[in-house]
Amino acid sequence: MERNIGTVGWFGTKNEAYGYIYLGEGKEIFVHYKNIEAKNQRDPNHREVYPNDVVSYVKGDGYHMQGTQALEVRIERLADVNND
Repeated sequence: MERNIGTVGWFGTKNEAYGYIYLGEGKEIFVHYKNIEAKNQRDPNHREVYPNDVVSYVKGDGYHMQGTQALEVRIERLADVNND
């Protein structure tokens, strides 16, 4: 399957376990934490992505029942989460 590249726009890390990957041109795709392949590179105990992380994924149907979503999500480049 073809892998696509996108940038995480929003991902809920508290009670929400989902978010959206921005694809450009005003388009986005849903991502659920269960579709993140590896544990977080920042914290190996969690499956999370952060805004501006660059990820690769495969489009398909999965955990979220409302249409196409990102599956097999892999972090390709970490965003700088320190705003010092």
